[in-house]
This record gives sequence, C-alpha cells and structure tokens, in this order.
Amino acid sequence: MIPLGRGGQWLAVLGFPIALLACILLAGRVDLPSDQSTDGYSTARVLDKLGTIAAVPHPIGTPANHAVRDYLVGELRAAGFEVEVQRAEVVSRLIDGTLAGTVENIIGVRKGLRGGGHALMLASHYDAHGHSPGAADAGSGVATILHAVEALADEPFRNDLIVLFSDGEETGLLGAQAFVDQHPLAQRIGAALNFEARGTRGPVLMFETSPDNGELVGLLADSAPAAVADSLFDELYRLMPNSTDMSVFKQAGIAGMNFAFVEGAAHYHTAGDTVDRIAPATLTHYGSYAVPLIRELGQRELPLQRTADVGFFNLTSAELVRYETSLGIWLLISALVLFSLVILQRRAVLGYGRALIGGVGFCLLLSIATALLVALVNQLLLGSIGRVGIAAASDTLLIAHVALAGAVFAALHAWVRKGVHASGIAIAAVLAVCTAILADLPLLVAAVLAGIVSLLSLLLRRSPSTIALSSAAMLVWLMAAAAMALLQPTTMHVLLPPLLGALLIALAAAPLARRFDGAEAAAAAASVLLSVLWLAYYVRMLHIGLGAEAPTLALLPLTLLLPLGAPILERAKPLVVELTAVAHGLVGLGIVAAIGVAASNGPLRDADDLIYVRDLDSSEAYWASGRRYPDSRARSAIGSNPRELPIADLFPTRSGSYFVGAAPLDPAPGPQLQLLSDTVDSGARHLQFRLRPAAAGSEVQLFVRPSKPIRSARLGGREIEVQDGRNGWWRWLYFGMPAEGTTIALELAAGSSYTIRVTEVQREWPLPMQQAAPRGDDDGVSHGYGDMMLTTRTFADAASDITRQ
Repeated sequence: MIPLGRGGQWLAVLGFPIALLACILLAGRVDLPSDQSTDGYSTARVLDKLGTIAAVPHPIGTPANHAVRDYLVGELRAAGFEVEVQRAEVVSRLIDGTLAGTVENIIGVRKGLRGGGHALMLASHYDAHGHSPGAADAGSGVATILHAVEALADEPFRNDLIVLFSDGEETGLLGAQAFVDQHPLAQRIGAALNFEARGTRGPVLMFETSPDNGELVGLLADSAPAAVADSLFDELYRLMPNSTDMSVFKQAGIAGMNFAFVEGAAHYHTAGDTVDRIAPATLTHYGSYAVPLIRELGQRELPLQRTADVGFFNLTSAELVRYETSLGIWLLISALVLFSLVILQRRAVLGYGRALIGGVGFCLLLSIATALLVALVNQLLLGSIGRVGIAAASDTLLIAHVALAGAVFAALHAWVRKGVHASGIAIAAVLAVCTAILADLPLLVAAVLAGIVSLLSLLLRRSPSTIALSSAAMLVWLMAAAAMALLQPTTMHVLLPPLLGALLIALAAAPLARRFDGAEAAAAAASVLLSVLWLAYYVRMLHIGLGAEAPTLALLPLTLLLPLGAPILERAKPLVVELTAVAHGLVGLGIVAAIGVAASNGPLRDADDLIYVRDLDSSEAYWASGRRYPDSRARSAIGSNPRELPIADLFPTRSGSYFVGAAPLDPAPGPQLQLLSDTVDSGARHLQFRLRPAAAGSEVQLFVRPSKPIRSARLGGREIEVQDGRNGWWRWLYFGMPAEGTTIALELAAGSSYTIRVTEVQREWPLPMQQAAPRGDDDGVSHGYGDMMLTTRTFADAASDITRQ
C-alpha cells in the first residue's frame, strides 16, 4: 500500500468528517411549501387568528382562558357550526389517576349531506401551559383548524364534521378524557385528526397513527402531496412516555393521525411561545395537511377499513413511500446473502473469525465511549444553560457531538494500531467510571460500564485490521437491522437500505483493490457518505427531539457507521490520526463551551421562577426559589442570605429544600375546607368535604395524612385513584377549580384520624408583589411553570378546625 503524502493524509482525515457534517445538516432538512395562499387557505389569515388566541397566557380555568373560549365559540358559529361548551368535571385515567379538573371543551358540529352516522373529528387543545401564551402549543393547531373549516365552508361533505377544541390538555389530557367519557358524540367519531406542536418552525410531521394504519397512511400519501411522515417516529412515540389528546382517542378505539412540528423547541412551554416566533412556512405546511384531508375524509365512508400496519417514509420531501412489512424479510435475506459473500471475499484477512470478533468489540467500545462523552457534555450543559439553551442550539450542538464522535473514533483507532496493553485497559476502565459518574449515572451503572469496557478492550489486544473493523461494522449493522425488521418491521427502511448499499460497494471494491491503490479507502468513504445521506434526516430529527434527554440515541447510527471508514485512517500515519483525534475533540469541546457562554449570557438563558408563598398556618409570607443561588431577579426579592426550608412544608409528598426571604403578607382569604359529614358504618369512617378555592380557576393540591391507609376516595362523585402515600401523605391535584369548589369523599378505617393540607396555586400575584419583583425582557426564559403564588394551610381532625374560613 502506498501511503498518502502529508497533504493527502490531512485531507483524508479532516475532509471526511466535514463531508459527514454537510450531509447531516443539509440532507437532514425538509423543503416546505412556499405558496402561503392556496386552495382557499391563507397563512396570513391563520396568523391573524393566532394573534387573538395567543395574545396572553391562558391556562385552564383562568379569565384569559375563558376569553379565548368565547372567541373560538364565535369563530366556529361564524363558520356555520352548531357550537356547545361541554363543562365537565373529570378524573384523568391515562396520565395519572390522581389528577382531576373542571374543563370547558368547545364542540362544533357541521351537518353533512348524509346526516348522522360516523363523523370526521378535527381536534386541538386551546389551553396553554402555565405562563406560556401557547402560540405553537397548540394555538397553531386551533387557528389552522379554524381557518381550514372556514375555507371549506361552501363545500358540501357527505359526513358530519366535528371540531373539538379541548381544555385541560396540558394538565393531564383532561378535556379529551371528558369528551370520550361523557359526551355522546364520542361514539360517532369515525376518524380523528389531531393537531399539536412542540417547536416553532420546521416541517409538520405526521408522527403517530392508530393501529392497523394501512388505509390511513394510503389516504395521507394520496391526499397530502407535501406530507412528511415516517413509521420510525410512530414506533418510537409508542415507546415514549409522552402523550397528547390522540392518546386518549386511541385508547377509546378511535382511528386517526397526529400532526406536530418540533424544530425550534427552545420556546416550548415557555413565555417565549409567541406568535412572532412561529414560522409562516410551517403554518402553510399545516394547511397542506388540513384542507385536503378534511376534503377527502369528509366524503369517505367512515370508519375507514382497518388494514395491516405498513411502513412509510419520505424518499423526497414530496414523495411518501409505503411498503408491506413482508418486504423487510426479503431485504433481510438479501443482506444476509451479501454479507456472507463479503466475508468469503475477506476470509484470508479475517481468518477464523477472531479478527471479526475484535472488530465487533471495537464497534461496541466506540458506541459506549461516544455515549459516555456526549452524556457528560449534555449533563454539563443542562446544569449551566438548561433545556432551553440546548434546544436553541440543537444544530450547532449536533456539530459538536459529531466532532466528539470523530475524536473518539480516531483515538480508539490510534490506540488499536499501537497495541492494546493491560495498562491501557485499566486506564480505559477508569475513564469510563469517571465519565459515567460525572454524567450523573448511578455508581452501579458506572461499574458495569467499566467492566464492559474492560472486556471489550481485551478483544482488541490482537489489533484487528481495518478490513476486520469495516466487516464488524457491517455485522453490527446487520444484527441491528435484523432486530428492527423482525421486532418492528415497519422500521426496517431505516437500516436495511444503507446496509445493502455498503455491502454492494464492498463487493464491487474487492476486485478493484487488487488493481488500484486506494480503492478500499474510496469504497469506505463512499459507503459511509451514502449511508449518512440516507440517515441524515433521522440523525438530525432524533437529535432535535431527544437533544436534552437522550442525545446519544440520535448519534447511535452514526457511531456504528464510523468503523466503515477505518480504511481512510489506515492510510494516514499514526501521528496524523492522533492529532486528528485531538483536533476533533478541541473543536467539539470548543463549540460546547461557546454554546454555554452564549446561552448563559443571552436572552434564552434559563431563568428562575419566583414563588410568592403565603403560609396561613403561621401567618407568614415569603419569596421562594428552588435554588440557593438564583438569578439576579429572584435574588433581589429573596435576598443574598436566604433561609433554607424543607419543601415538604409546601408539598408534603416531595423531598428536598427551597430557599426563602421575607415578604409582606397579602390579606386575601385562602382556600376553604368544610366538613359536610362524618359517619362510621361497618368498620369504616366515611368523610365528606367541600373544598373551595380562594380564586376561581386555581390549581388546588390536596394532601391527606391519615393514621391508617385510605381505603377509597371520590371527587365530585367520581372515583379517584388512591396511590401509595409518600412521607405518610396522599395527594390529589385539581385543575381549574370553579368558585363553588368540589366535593371530596374519603373512606378510612374506623378510628382513623387525619390531617389535611391544602395548597392553592395561582398564576398571578397580588399587585404589590408584581411591583416588587417584575420580570424584564432581559431576565431570560423560564422553562418551569412560571412565577406563581402558593397559599397553604393545614386542617386538623376536628370540625371546628375543618370549617374555619
């Protein structure tokens, strides 16, 4: 083999990662429709409506929420719908059985030509999260539905059209639960389209379908030419703890599709989720789904036929490809045959498989080392700039992560070439433990990882060749592709096509390598670049969606690909490879540092929430923060020497501390608890209370500490879950409590006593408090629940105490 010259070596080892980055950042993007006014749908009109809906924060139960409700009712009536407001008390069944609330769903019905029968439902939620105006989440969906039905007002449909603007989605999917449990129209839904959002820009993804989705996906592909969808996201979403109203609909047996855009998630659930940050092109893309799908499903026989699940993905931004899952088996067989041919070609180098086993060890070690390093970087960024800063810098952070992956690859390659010795294995194990601990992983996990790293390092003592490394990468890919094809056959398109391409390139390159110097390196570069072109979209979208929680998962396909490029590093001198590792590491860490500095000083830095607490038991009030050293705004209210208190004083089921400074006590009344009845029957004590908030629409947290376990509980006549008590307390949350309050019934063992603590959460401070600690435009962005007022009081087991006002 003829070594490259000095310039060629650097070009090979540095130019290759640059090409990878270009592939990921450019090929990972989706072109959006440019025409903002088509088929009667106008993005400008949607923005006008959104300006009214998202003018101010409007969480469940607040006056601002009621104002949005009234506006939407008027808009639907103007569009020709019969409208009702479903006011219902509901207990969550899907998210947490201890959540309840009073919701006000807006339900509009437009009669079809058939009259009655199954109907098409368009759904989105109009409540906002805490202190967020909710322009994207989910005002964008509400405004899109409003304008879409307005644009189609003159078109006759065969089916009835139902619009559901649910309330209380942000507090446990309460509105959707109330609709499917308590409204007769829920029995008539033949198909549902749910419109959501997590970001502020980018393509709108169809990211979730109901089971047996063959006909649904076919309808999407035929009706919405600009659809962006992938069955991988559908399968991943089913495994994640996230939920939307569509989760409730699916649980009720309603077929449908879920849509959302996720890029620009820095403002998700923050005060920064405003209309001016919504990309008009994204709203245009929303309309490219809504109008044609309403038109098509408005005429179809409903419910749609349930057909077997299909796999689907975008070959281009304008072409949605569907395939039967049986195709995966044939492609998997083809990959097995091609891989066997590659191994036969390379049998002289691979010997009896020991080199291949060593190569597999290299691939797994690379994945673990990269995951640990990226997890450490992510943990440091979370501590310094929070999820807001990470989300804002998603694409830049992806560059840093790719650079760090390249650094680990080059470093491991140089280590293997020099020879793996016992001292090196020990150092690798120690580095694994230290990195895992710094990344906030449990000690046991760190120890297990250190053991795995040591075992994998032992496999590398024979220094596998570059051919062994690339062959092992193909084997690992084949095993991963086989697992996906067999366990989740609708996701086989993610790994099998690039694997088949790499195998074909390897087969074609083998005879050329005997005639042309550098053929193996060129084939390796082609294999990796073509694979990255295929996977770029997934790497980028997964990095956006999981950037703060699990960035290593997004990078996993890339780290498994890198060993395919081992022949490129083989042609460079060891010193060049080592310097390449250092350069990549410095670039990656430099970008991370720049992100941290920029975010910590910029307008998107994670701001602290400030809580005004009224403790009516002690007749005291104070400012509170969850941090001992909060930001300057919170510190100006709390003071430089805050007092540490147990957080159980406010929320008895929680542990930890919070930090307070004195504040004037607002004289407004607190929540009221009235004992209605107290009887003993058949060895059980039956208690009934009426709980009233100080302010209508508040969130009220009820904590009960009985001397013996609670047997059952009912809220407003509905059974509510009794979970195991924490710290001896049982907890229930009620959102949007009306002025008249609600009734609570408890069944205890006879002779049991109790203590009740009520904590009322209000989103607005009294005026003097607002003047004492105003939040300025340059105070950063809160990613918590925003500033709030907490009023807490305790009631003992005595009628005179319970009825106090």
